Amino acid sequence: MEGGWWGTFAGNGNWLPEAENAMILERIEVESRSEYRASQEPRGFLWRGRHYVIARVLDRWYEGYADARRSPLRYFRVESGEGEEFIIRCHDQLGAWSIELPDDNSPGLP
Repeated sequence: MEGGWWGTFAGNGNWLPEAENAMILERIEVESRSEYRASQEPRGFLWRGRHYVIARVLDRWYEGYADARRSPLRYFRVESGEGEEFIIRCHDQLGAWSIELPDDNSPGLP
């Protein structure tokens, strides 16, 4: 592997960011509003056996749409009905959702 301060290129050509910048993700199931497009906007999600209702989407952003070499990803910063904030991500090509784990990924998390 070749690397530098910006990250590392794995043998398969994938870029691996430095550990402190890497998002740690876990798969989740998401209920979404999909009137015209599948998985358009999340309304709720199931994570570690608990159902979270999304009260509102606080922010959204996109990655990879302008670069044919990257998979298109959509990110949502959401607030649950209990006031908790989460970042969830949709991988458009796979239709797979994941949640960014908090920095303290301790066993005590939900």
